[in-house]
Amino acid sequence: VYKLAANFIRLWITMFRDAEQGDQTLKESQSERLKAKNAGSKNSDRMGKVLLGAYGKETFGKFFKAMS
Repeated sequence: VYKLAANFIRLWITMFRDAEQGDQTLKESQSERLKAKNAGSKNSDRMGKVLLGAYGKETFGKFFKAMS
């Protein structure tokens, strides 16, 4: 499961890095949406708890950002 999760994280990071950049208004809108999503999901997402335990807080934060 951990290897699969790591591959999933790598894929999302690649997609995040390759994505086209939007204008500042879009970035601000996305940032607000991500903050709200992360605040609600960090403590209630079961897979998130598994990943947090497996990879630690710093890596988990990067994963969550990449997923959003």
